[in-house]
Amino acid sequence: EQRDQLNSQVKKLLQEANRFKEKRDELNGKVKDEKLVRDTLTKEYTSHKSKLDKVKKSRMSSSEEISVGKLRKELHGLEFKQQTSVLEADKERVLIERISFIKRQMKKKEKEMEGNEEIRDLIQAVRTAKKNMDESHQRVNEFADLAQKEHDQMIERFTQSDKIRKEADESQEKFVGSKVKADEEHRRH
Repeated sequence: EQRDQLNSQVKKLLQEANRFKEKRDELNGKVKDEKLVRDTLTKEYTSHKSKLDKVKKSRMSSSEEISVGKLRKELHGLEFKQQTSVLEADKERVLIERISFIKRQMKKKEKEMEGNEEIRDLIQAVRTAKKNMDESHQRVNEFADLAQKEHDQMIERFTQSDKIRKEADESQEKFVGSKVKADEEHRRH
C-alpha cells in the first residue's frame, strides 16, 4: 500500500512536471518569435538612425565646430566632474558656466535641426522605432522570465518525484523481502 501510494504521488508529480514543461516550451516559442520581431525592429531603428545621422552630417556646415552628440558627451563629463569632485568656488563657477553654455548650444542646435521638416520626420521615425524596439525587448524579457519560472517548477517536480520514487523502490524491496520470508515460512509449514 505504501509503495502504491508513493507511486501514485510520483505519477501526479510527473504529470505536473509535464504540464510545466509544455507551458515552458510554449513560452520559449514566444521568446523565439518575439526575438525575430525585435531583430526586425532593431534593423528598422538602425536604418532610421543612420539616415538621420547622414542628413544631420550633410546639413552641418564646415564652420560648425561641434555636433550635438559631442556637446552631449562633454556635458555628461562635466556634470560627472561637478558631482564627484571637490572644487574651489571659482573653478566650480567656471564649470557651471560651461555646463550652462553647452546646454544652451545643444538646445539651439536641436531647434535648428527640428526646424527642418526632413530631420523632424526622421527624428520622429527614430523615436517611434526605438520605442517599438524597446517594447519588443521588454516582451522578450517577460516571456523569458515566465519560461524560467515554469522551468524551475518543472525541475522541482522532477526532483520531488525522483525522491519519492526512491522511497517507493525501497518499499518495493521491503515488500519483496517480506514476501520471500513469508514464502519461506509457508514452505516450512
